Amino acid sequence: MSVKTPVPPSTKGSEQQHNYGIDGKVLELVHSTTILNRRVRVLRDAICGVLPRGTRLEGVDIGCGNGILGKSIQQIRPEIKMVGVDVHLWPKTVIPVTKYDGTRLPFDDKSVDFTILSDVLHHCDSPGAVLKEAARISRKFIIIKDHISENAFDHATLKFMDWFGNKGYGVALPYKYFSAAEWQTLFAELGLKPEVTHTKLNLYPMPFSLLFDRKLHFVSRVACEKRPAGVDRWLTLSKMSQQMRLSSPLK
Repeated sequence: MSVKTPVPPSTKGSEQQHNYGIDGKVLELVHSTTILNRRVRVLRDAICGVLPRGTRLEGVDIGCGNGILGKSIQQIRPEIKMVGVDVHLWPKTVIPVTKYDGTRLPFDDKSVDFTILSDVLHHCDSPGAVLKEAARISRKFIIIKDHISENAFDHATLKFMDWFGNKGYGVALPYKYFSAAEWQTLFAELGLKPEVTHTKLNLYPMPFSLLFDRKLHFVSRVACEKRPAGVDRWLTLSKMSQQMRLSSPLK
């Protein structure tokens, strides 16, 4: 989700309830006045930093909410044309937004230059399926903003951040976070090739950044490589073969 938007019903997990005795409306007010504006600006700059320059591109922001991120990208990169999709249409949007069913994006194969998944995948039960759909419609690349969790402390920090930033908006909170190795595995399985990755985003002001930035966030541009028919089956068989070799005694 580019800023804050409910997750598609077909992709969201069961929300774990952690109210901490604070009303959701209070959280929404605090978050919107202290974090949200800075977040949009920082994400805009980070995403523009991995977008190719000097080329006219058409992109789709998946889970765009009211489209504020796409709009802010267009303001400093006028050669970029952004539209959005979301399962819930906001009363007022700042870019064209199309409603979709949360399963299949309403675009033909390879019909746009790129897609954006900003803080979407860790809210999904099947992030691979959502990422695969983004790859289906993208001719060139996908830009992903998400989290990296390498240990229990990372997970606990991200869990609190998710609760604080999303509880007031009614967003599903399955608290699913990948390690760097797990992201690489997912990209490989879908035929996606990371081209540019930034892990120092400075989303939060000091002193909060010392705890909440670290290396918990990344923005990555991944190329959509063409994959031959049957590649999913080949990957599965390849893994099985590798496991068999590893389990066999050395001769």
